[in-house]
Amino acid sequence: MQALGNDFMVLDSIRQKLRLSTEIIREWSDRRTGVGFDQLLLIEEHPATDADFKYRIFNSDGSEVEQCGNGARCVARFIFDSGLSKKKILKLKTCNGLITTKLLRRDWIKASLAIPDFSAGVISEFSCVNIGNPHAVMHVSDVTNVKIADIGTALQKQFFNGVNVEFMEIIARDTIKLRVWERGVGETPACGSGACAAVVIGQQQGLLDSKVTVQLPGGDLEVEWQGGATPVYLTGPAIWVYDGLCM
Repeated sequence: MQALGNDFMVLDSIRQKLRLSTEIIREWSDRRTGVGFDQLLLIEEHPATDADFKYRIFNSDGSEVEQCGNGARCVARFIFDSGLSKKKILKLKTCNGLITTKLLRRDWIKASLAIPDFSAGVISEFSCVNIGNPHAVMHVSDVTNVKIADIGTALQKQFFNGVNVEFMEIIARDTIKLRVWERGVGETPACGSGACAAVVIGQQQGLLDSKVTVQLPGGDLEVEWQGGATPVYLTGPAIWVYDGLCM
């Protein structure tokens, strides 16, 4: 599946038994010798009543991470289309909390991510926020000409568990351009949690409105945040690319 070019392998571990390892995830993620993807998304049963399903995220390097906004929307569509549930509103349990998704139409899904945590504060020329996973947001005057690989790689090394690095160019109070250097992946055409992180930082700094269009290389996302202790809402497409069997 894919959302604005941010692509995923989605696995149903409820109706089949799976044995995953770092090595096999790396093999599958290789775009020349495997399937190729940014993240592997795993759907599991959740025995408690606080969520409908458990949802796990693995980067292409095999590392497990806490959050993926684009992935959450793809998982929601997978669950509905594959018949795991016909609920249009789902609660998904991640290793870092709960996500709520809402099917607006067949390929257009809204997801509520975490309440932003600004406890990391502002360091040097970037701002930190946690949207269920860690982000460092930098303002740039022209996002097209930023050497994001060099800066992103260097900045990630300053964090114990790495960090997703966003480069934000503000076009207007309701529009930004964004590029993302993602932890464990590199540059991606789109990053849902990164879009949310950039918008809430811009709002905290008084530069953006409560509803913002985020223009990414893969396309546009819509981010809404009312401030304070409220969740961030991410809306955009989730596209089914193909089905396959793991041998």
